[in-house]
Amino acid sequence: MMDSLFRNPRINGGAWLLSMALVLTACAGSGRDAGGSDPLGALIGRETGQQGSSAGLRPGPDASTFIGREVAQLEALVGRPALIRREGLNEFRRYDLPRCRVIAIVAPAGGMVQTLTTGPLVSGDAPPSFPSCTAGL
Repeated sequence: MMDSLFRNPRINGGAWLLSMALVLTACAGSGRDAGGSDPLGALIGRETGQQGSSAGLRPGPDASTFIGREVAQLEALVGRPALIRREGLNEFRRYDLPRCRVIAIVAPAGGMVQTLTTGPLVSGDAPPSFPSCTAGL
């Protein structure tokens, strides 16, 4: 009895299924980045509700700014590390940011940044540049 209240007698099952498929297809395609060239920008745009590759965020500094400098300078920008792993006299540090991960090798432990790279939050995605990763910080 309730089923008859929700059915429109003019629309058969096949037409209803087709109309729902069209609606779902339109909704699924609305979140795509039109340019397709900046996946991080698209991610930032979806998370902040802004569109475009820069998403209105000022790019962060270049990674070379921190190479050979004290790790405290890096942490002033990106915050405390999510992971510190000692490797002999050196450290591996991972910083989890909202849009990416920053990975630093510090030598000696607690000393100077030797290498600095970025990685995606989702395995298999392309890693963003350091300035894109730290945009808006």
